[in-house]
Amino acid sequence: MFFRGKKKFGFKEDDIALQRSDLVASKAELQEREKEIMKQIAEAGETEVQEAARKMFRIECNEQVLLGKKAILRREEESMRQKSTILQQKEEAMRRSEAISARRNDWLDEEERKITFRKVELRKEEELSKARSRDIDNRVSVLQRREIVFARNCMRSAKQLKTFGSMSTLELPPLPFTNQREESTVNGITRSSSSSSQPSQLRSLEESRMTEEISKSPEPYRKVIDD
Repeated sequence: MFFRGKKKFGFKEDDIALQRSDLVASKAELQEREKEIMKQIAEAGETEVQEAARKMFRIECNEQVLLGKKAILRREEESMRQKSTILQQKEEAMRRSEAISARRNDWLDEEERKITFRKVELRKEEELSKARSRDIDNRVSVLQRREIVFARNCMRSAKQLKTFGSMSTLELPPLPFTNQREESTVNGITRSSSSSSQPSQLRSLEESRMTEEISKSPEPYRKVIDD
């Protein structure tokens, strides 16, 4: 429990000062009584009674002073106990705050490690994506070059066809996007078929194949062939 101003630990410091002032006032009152008694004794002329009354008065004053001091000490002890309790509560709160801060720092470190690991993964994914993009671009460029070569071969074959009027002496260009095994197989069949005893069937097959390939070629390549 915290207090503002002069109010601390459940009581006012002015209470102690008030208690002291009361003791001073009571002492002054007792002194006034002593004066009156002394005056009465002086008037009566009894010296022994005067001394006894003075002693009793002093004893009473000392008892009152001791009682006041005991009350002040009790209040001070109570305030010290309250201060000790408040200090213990503050220490406990500080320990809890330090524990919370330590847990939060551990959590922040773990999150930072996760973020760093995620950044590394993202960089790796970015590098893989760039490599795949380069691979795709290379493949596209290779396919485009193959298409251009195929279109030029078709154009050359078409010019030869216009010049000679027959495809008996033409060499058909290999189809694009085929592997070497298929091309060698086609060439092998062509060579074996060309050496066979049926040239008319071979020419008809070659002419139909040439026409089909030209019709299937892209628009830019058909323009090149027509030119």
